[in-house]
Amino acid sequence: MKKIALLILAVVALYSCSKDENIVKPVDGQYIAGEFDSFLYCLVLDNGKCIDFAMFHLGKKAVNLCDNVSTSGHFPNYEYRGEDSFTMEANFESTTAFTAILSGGFLVGSLYWSINTFLKFKLDNRMLDANGDGILDDMQSDLSDN
Repeated sequence: MKKIALLILAVVALYSCSKDENIVKPVDGQYIAGEFDSFLYCLVLDNGKCIDFAMFHLGKKAVNLCDNVSTSGHFPNYEYRGEDSFTMEANFESTTAFTAILSGGFLVGSLYWSINTFLKFKLDNRMLDANGDGILDDMQSDLSDN
């Protein structure tokens, strides 16, 4: 009886270990969609979960939803939901790129921006705002000339 119990335990242990190794998830890092001179969206993922989301408008940070985004789903389909009533349905085409439908809105100061758009995000870990002033580095000639 002990041999059967040990065999069953060994099979369960092997199955659980091999299952973890086969899980596919997005590459950790910063994903960017949009244009630097109009709307730019930046989503940072860690272990498949959104840990930072920001929207820039005309080169300036309009919204930063660092701690207010929940993540649900599993590869290749995730949903990122913000406290300010936005939802992003993401479908990963690979581990480094996804398409998304962003809908709902953002509270910017006392203004509410409604949005319903289709976006293509790609892994892009370049520094966007090195000095932390809320303005994209690509939009500041004194920084981009260096």
